[in-house]
Amino acid sequence: MWSVKYATEFWHFAIVVWLAGVSYSFQSGSINALLYETLEENQKTQQFERELGLLEVWQLTAAILAAFSGSLLATYYPMEINYWLSFISTIFAFGFSLYFVEPSITKTHTTTPSLLVLPKTH
Repeated sequence: MWSVKYATEFWHFAIVVWLAGVSYSFQSGSINALLYETLEENQKTQQFERELGLLEVWQLTAAILAAFSGSLLATYYPMEINYWLSFISTIFAFGFSLYFVEPSITKTHTTTPSLLVLPKTH
């Protein structure tokens, strides 16, 4: 976020967008896993698609609201206000995320060994 403020060339913006894409891919997988495991803990895995859809609706609604409010604020106030509001909301979201609880699910089946982990030989 702060890097966009100081970007002066195309490559600066390209790197920031690339990093944002990588960040989103990590975030998306983590959110899906947390949602599924939470539903699994409560024996409600059949609701996963519905809950995932609602989550995406909220994300899209927030993105649209941010675009409209950001353009409105940029019209009447200095553009830096959007960066500060984004920073403040990120701090708030981080604080909120500290209250997430990882589900405690015990797996009864064994998983297939990864190709990256070689078995020990004696």
